[in-house]
Amino acid sequence: MKQLIVFFILVFSLSGCKEEAIKKPKDLIEKKVMVDILYDLSLLEASKYQNLGKIGNKKVSPSQFIYNKYKTDSIQVLKSNMYYASNIEAYKAMFDEIGTRLNAKNKEIEAVVKAKSKIKQAASKRASDSISRQTKQIR
Repeated sequence: MKQLIVFFILVFSLSGCKEEAIKKPKDLIEKKVMVDILYDLSLLEASKYQNLGKIGNKKVSPSQFIYNKYKTDSIQVLKSNMYYASNIEAYKAMFDEIGTRLNAKNKEIEAVVKAKSKIKQAASKRASDSISRQTKQIR
């Protein structure tokens, strides 16, 4: 996560220092795809700090996973990101969309966790009720 923050600070500082806008790269990643890449990177970076065994055990590099998934490389992502960051309003809109998607995903996960908790409570209650009935039958 620290690397991602440093990356964006670097991009902002580079885009802020230039008087002229950054020229559009030949291999610019489409804006919608760039939002998807940044969203996926956010999820993968956040998951590294959770207790998710699969990522830790497999030593998966989130960045490399993203590059493979979107058939791109770090240079293309960097150039595209710098280009989009040069227009701060459009870049902010991209991150607003990412934030909205992350919030929606968070609500979805919370709903699943809540449902699982209710299922566990119900199963626990059924188990204690059946033990109670067995005890009464024995007496």
